[in-house]
Amino acid sequence: MEAAHVDHAGGKGASLKVADYKAVPLCQGHHAELHRGAKTFEAKHRIDLVTAAAAYAAKSPHRGRWANVA
Repeated sequence: MEAAHVDHAGGKGASLKVADYKAVPLCQGHHAELHRGAKTFEAKHRIDLVTAAAAYAAKSPHRGRWANVA
């Protein structure tokens, strides 16, 4: 499994990656597919990655670190 950052979740900028709490676990193949086109990936797999990343973050034992992050 790899941490696949959901770039369209917001927070990405010049020389900045999306925060780790905006990531979903994917196998290497699906991670590569995601990088070829997030919207196409979401449509093909019928998933909203922003919602999925938020759900994973809400269950994370590290969620207290992100309490004050918008």
